[in-house]
Amino acid sequence: MSRSLNKTSLDKLESFQHKLIADESIAQSHVAIYRDGKYQYNRFNGIIRGDNKPIKQDSIYRYYSMSKPIVSLALMQLFEQGKFLLSDPVHLYLGKTWKKKNMSIYKSGNFKDGYKTTKCKSTVTIKHLLTHTSGLSYGFDPHGIVNKVDEILYKEGYLPHNDELSVVEWAKKLPKAPLSFTPGTAYQYGFNSDVVGALVEIISGQPLDIYLQEKIFAPLGMVDTAFWVDPTKYHRFVSQWMATNGVASMADVGVTGNKKKNTATNNTGSKLKELDFMWSDNQETRNKTAKYVDPKHIKPVFNSGGGGLCGTMQDYCRFCEMLLHGGRSPVTGNRIISSHTIAFMTTNHLTKNGKETDFGGMSIPGYTEATATDGVGFGLGFSVVGNRALSKQIESVGTYSWGGAASTSFIIDPKENMFVIHMTALRFRDDRKLPLKMKLLQHVYGSIDDDVNGVYMSKL
Repeated sequence: MSRSLNKTSLDKLESFQHKLIADESIAQSHVAIYRDGKYQYNRFNGIIRGDNKPIKQDSIYRYYSMSKPIVSLALMQLFEQGKFLLSDPVHLYLGKTWKKKNMSIYKSGNFKDGYKTTKCKSTVTIKHLLTHTSGLSYGFDPHGIVNKVDEILYKEGYLPHNDELSVVEWAKKLPKAPLSFTPGTAYQYGFNSDVVGALVEIISGQPLDIYLQEKIFAPLGMVDTAFWVDPTKYHRFVSQWMATNGVASMADVGVTGNKKKNTATNNTGSKLKELDFMWSDNQETRNKTAKYVDPKHIKPVFNSGGGGLCGTMQDYCRFCEMLLHGGRSPVTGNRIISSHTIAFMTTNHLTKNGKETDFGGMSIPGYTEATATDGVGFGLGFSVVGNRALSKQIESVGTYSWGGAASTSFIIDPKENMFVIHMTALRFRDDRKLPLKMKLLQHVYGSIDDDVNGVYMSKL
């Protein structure tokens, strides 16, 4: 069978990228397609910052939640060494605050008027963390519009900060806040991967950044990936953007039942607003930076396994190459993890009442990087397509993927021997208005130009 991508269709994909930027939907777009052992598409356009300097092959992006699969894989490396069981209670590693007798479940009320909780009757396990079924929330809804636990996390000071507690110190404090639900009974995007990062530190005996560098980044040749951007590389660091009149909080992005609309200010006539800029020693200049943007100019105290990594397109390609090739890098030859472990991680692990289910059957309202609820499950760090008819998406069954808060995404399709990565920097994207990943993949899959059974049908 001839396996190829149609040049005309790929040109249309490039036109799609250019149109997104011309329409000011996004400020930059870098797409790479790897199939059958080679890169068949690698095109980019847009700007690094408001100074209009163009992005390049080595521009550095915030991975945000695309950090999660990397940190999940790090923990599963330790799993392969027999260091823990997925059924292990988290309190074995992070202490008594994680014992169920010391934890609570949110029941009713709010931060201002007071809230009620009930006793936690189930123990949080490591598998709960890897599958986001622990009951931990994320703090994306600081005003408690939909998620009252997020308001509690925000106002009682449980959100992590780069210059205060280490990830282990913070993880030991986190269970003092109430969970959203009894562990194992629902799926909710939360601080799970940050706690996974703390477990990597405890179990390996190394700081998370050092462990990742020694066991994943260096062996794969990921030369620019880190929890901060070195000053010598800062000129390559891409600013973030948001729609000038778009939502101003993750709480407004695709959340069922959210009736409040927050809008950005300072409309300058452009459809996009730049959120950050080169770090300045001037306090007044720094005060103009949105509070939810970390300039990444110094090495953090808190290494966020859930969303703290930055790096290039090439670096993330190195990670995806390894996954697609069964755990061994085709570039460096280094084995990172077993193919059996990858297969296990990319199996749907969501279950309810003893039966396999999907996001639709397991999720509670809130933001997530998933682009479909029905027909898509979650493994140990990746979403997994189980039923294309239900998901209404074009990826093959078994395709696994995830994305990041700056609208980045990747998909790995083992059946097509292909992965696709999109790097950009748009915060607070609303998939109801800009279904970026879905439209991108329509172009990608529409470019597949394989012959059926190696021959064309003859004319009548």
